[in-house]
Amino acid sequence: MERLVYRLFLALEWLLRRLSPSAVFLIGGILGSGARWVLPGYRKLVRENLRRAFPDAKNDCATIERDHFRLLGANLLSAIRSPYLSREELLSRIDIEGMHEVTDRIAKGRGVVLAIAHTGNWELYAQLTFLLPGVKTGTIYQALRNRPLDAHLNRLRQKHGMATFNRAEGFHQAIDFLRAGGVVGVLVDQHAGDSGLWTPFFERLASTSPLAVTLATRSNACIVHVMGTTASSAPRWKFKVTGVIESVEDIDAATAAINTRLEEDIRSAPADWFWVHSRWKTPRPNFLLSRYRRGVFIPKDAKVQPFRVLLRSPNWLGDAVMALPAVERIAAGRPDLHLTVAAPAALAPLWRRVAGVHAVIELKDRRKLFDCAREIRAAGPFDTAVLFPNSLRAVLEARLAGIAYCAGFGNRISRLLIRTIPPSKPGWQPLEHHARRYLRLAHWVGADTFDQAHKIPRIAVAPLEISQGASMAIGLCAGAEYGPAKRWLPERYIEVAKLIAGRRRMEWQIFGVEKDRAITDPIVAALGESVRDWVGKTSLDELIDRLAACRLLVTNDTGTMHLATAVGVPVVAIFGSTEPALTGPPEGSGVVIRRHVSCSPCFLRECPIDFRCMKAVGVDRVVEAALRLLDRGGGQ
Repeated sequence: MERLVYRLFLALEWLLRRLSPSAVFLIGGILGSGARWVLPGYRKLVRENLRRAFPDAKNDCATIERDHFRLLGANLLSAIRSPYLSREELLSRIDIEGMHEVTDRIAKGRGVVLAIAHTGNWELYAQLTFLLPGVKTGTIYQALRNRPLDAHLNRLRQKHGMATFNRAEGFHQAIDFLRAGGVVGVLVDQHAGDSGLWTPFFERLASTSPLAVTLATRSNACIVHVMGTTASSAPRWKFKVTGVIESVEDIDAATAAINTRLEEDIRSAPADWFWVHSRWKTPRPNFLLSRYRRGVFIPKDAKVQPFRVLLRSPNWLGDAVMALPAVERIAAGRPDLHLTVAAPAALAPLWRRVAGVHAVIELKDRRKLFDCAREIRAAGPFDTAVLFPNSLRAVLEARLAGIAYCAGFGNRISRLLIRTIPPSKPGWQPLEHHARRYLRLAHWVGADTFDQAHKIPRIAVAPLEISQGASMAIGLCAGAEYGPAKRWLPERYIEVAKLIAGRRRMEWQIFGVEKDRAITDPIVAALGESVRDWVGKTSLDELIDRLAACRLLVTNDTGTMHLATAVGVPVVAIFGSTEPALTGPPEGSGVVIRRHVSCSPCFLRECPIDFRCMKAVGVDRVVEAALRLLDRGGGQ
């Protein structure tokens, strides 16, 4: 196949050499205009790139797109023809402005790094040896996969004395060449991948190669920007020096300055630049930038457009709280991040209090898939999405909202639609806490997750006052929305409450939802005036603030338990049918009380036998744990 492609190229080259430069340019323009319709994928890419670069010039972008394809085709064919032009023919078709900036420095014994871009007929940069007699000229190139074609193109570049340096072989030869007073051309406009510095380009972070700056630093060379454009009287081209960096004091700042200069050059002739490549390519899956070797550099006062991420919240309160450590790391993943959370309406108040979350979409009627997708689309556009729920529904919401790239856990069906986190290695695996599982997804998309600790970050609160005469409030949550198997015995909660009330001056605050009444009413009646009943009377906002006023929470394995850890309230958590290693509070945030029996954890909603796991948890253990936490926290 290599030989076939090479021979086809030689045949095209032979044909173009028989035509005049004007005919080649005309045919190339016609072919480029046709490619605009034949290659819709590239047309879409050009439109997306232009939208990113010129968001306020939609009408102009259509003209730029049309002219770009025409000029691209014309210049590509002309690039194949131009190595065979004589020096006189080249001089008749090229205008040069400001090249004394190069020759003056060469005369003083300094090397010059030419910062060049894919503009106009960029292969003509290789002919500068013709046009600058006595100047040693070289270029750094990346070898093509087609070896015969790569060797052929190198021979053409070397034909008139240009030295070529393969970047795969290192840069020592290029540095020596510069130190000897040579000129080396370096393309500075391509996506640099994992090895680049992320710095603004058209107000959006783009991976930028620091190669030109590094070569100048190591060789004491200066950097000269040269812009090549297509003249209106084509086929004719102009090369103009547009800027000079005499010395480099900071590699990152100089790399950012090259982007700024390049951006200004492109604005002067936008149709001439190579818009058909992914300059703002989103790394997949690690689109967050915290772990990249060169990191991010944003010049002072630089304007940067946000990188917009949609985060799909878990559907349960407890799961949402356990996702907070991962959200914290995601929010810190890149400085241009704008994080929007799409959540069931009941969880929206929680997400509005989370640091790093800029906007919240309330999915008010989750029964209607297309309505949810429309709500997400209306809040966009989004560059990518992170999906915490392991469901096809969450994937469809994002894809129907027009988000092309999504990352999540996925199942056997949804894996076809999103980029999924790699599964664990086969074989026995220790139990993974839900918070660590979410952190694994955050790590997969590029967040710095440190040691995978899952300490719950604090959310914003406004604690409400407790009753007069009470020195402190202790929360109690005897319900559990999942089912009866997670609920400790109500009569034992009464015993615990009375024993603690006899040893501390305090007030009980009991929480729950309206359907917990059958459980909580006997507790409220037994405790009398020492309890304030908030069951079914609080919104999520009020629950958060009332929890924050408590010194302690005695609770089953519930969403309220997790919520308490997010407001800094220690918990005494009683587990039965569920597994603390999966859903327990983080270490240091309270005490888990559990009696492991032969059938636990069963994860059933209702116990089919004798409820032995919960009956085995004694009152004394709970009271002892609560008093120990109160003493540690200074309770009276």
